[in-house]
Amino acid sequence: MSSATKTAPRFHIGDWVSFPSVSRRVLAQVIEDRGQLGVRGRRLYRVLIDPAQDEPTTSEIPEADLEPAPEILPAEVAREKGFSTQNWPRQAFDFRYIRKKDANTWTVKSRREERMGSGKALGAVSYATARWESESVGDETHAIVSVLIECDPRLTDPYSLDHPVWRAMTQEARKLADELFKSKHPKAVIASH
Repeated sequence: MSSATKTAPRFHIGDWVSFPSVSRRVLAQVIEDRGQLGVRGRRLYRVLIDPAQDEPTTSEIPEADLEPAPEILPAEVAREKGFSTQNWPRQAFDFRYIRKKDANTWTVKSRREERMGSGKALGAVSYATARWESESVGDETHAIVSVLIECDPRLTDPYSLDHPVWRAMTQEARKLADELFKSKHPKAVIASH
């Protein structure tokens, strides 16, 4: 019989956990209980660190270094609480600004796109405009602002508006889109919905 005593695992496959990495904590999902294979019989877990990537990263972490993940948080709150969001996927939002002819009031429609892998781009990342053929050059009637927001990897249903974090992300994305739009059209009035 080994000198290590068998203990019940604290975590199970599918659980979300956090662990220290350099100066911040990282969120990960348990994908395997490796058992008590570590030094002096420590229990090891294989965790998935960045599930949104084409080639996700896994690592073996001792049970003693793992903590249960906190509640789902917006990225800015997670960073304030000491978590890294570098490996979080990006959620893409498109905001379409539409102006009626001879008016400077614009209405806004939004659309959420598929989640993307993690990367460096964040915030309002693109601006595009369109004109009707009969209108003069410089007289824009449509504009699209694309925004990327970091998304907690535990939010698996990007079309669920029930979770308060989705609402907070949508509001943050709209704020960033409006700021970029107003920088291009400082006199524009954006109609509230």
